[in-house]
Amino acid sequence: MLELILARHGQTFWNKECRFQGWKDSPLTERGVRQAKKLAGFLQGKNIDFIFSSDLGRAKETAAFIIQHHPESMVEFVKELREISFGLLEGKTWQEAADKVPSLFELETKDSLTIPHPRGESFEQLKERVGKILEKILKLHDRTVLLVSHEGVCRTLLQILFNLGFEERGKVVQPHEIVYLIRISGNSKECEWFNIETGEKGEGFFLEG
Repeated sequence: MLELILARHGQTFWNKECRFQGWKDSPLTERGVRQAKKLAGFLQGKNIDFIFSSDLGRAKETAAFIIQHHPESMVEFVKELREISFGLLEGKTWQEAADKVPSLFELETKDSLTIPHPRGESFEQLKERVGKILEKILKLHDRTVLLVSHEGVCRTLLQILFNLGFEERGKVVQPHEIVYLIRISGNSKECEWFNIETGEKGEGFFLEG
């Protein structure tokens, strides 16, 4: 059986300010550091064979707290786990972005499936590159693999693994405090989530609202 653990980086200043991040970076807030430390504590007793992290700063900063407790784990920082590139929108609030790209709402809700964000990526392009690293990971049978990445990447991983439609994908969320655990054995896949702050847990996906 392969176990996949999907974790998100801690809160950043741009998260707090509701700014598009994408490939640009923003440091963790004090709350984000606390979240990263709680995540590390939650995973401390877990035997993790491989740790794959996005190579963006906020993910690497979060992963660093985890790696301290897992010196024997194989660690790799990879571009494939980067958040979707929002191109010209990165660093902007929704209103600032909408002023720059008047058709932004239509793009975000429909067209960005196949049409790239201005000088950025489409969701299909994100799915293609995430699929490449997932294909590699699925060959690691009988291992426990941690992925430290971003909400958009986690949604995409779940989309591929559970064959979700684009609208279904959009309902799946991963707040900073939510960790997904996926168990894969043959054609069987099970998913559950854990809230590292409250101790709550549930089967399936953590859904919006």
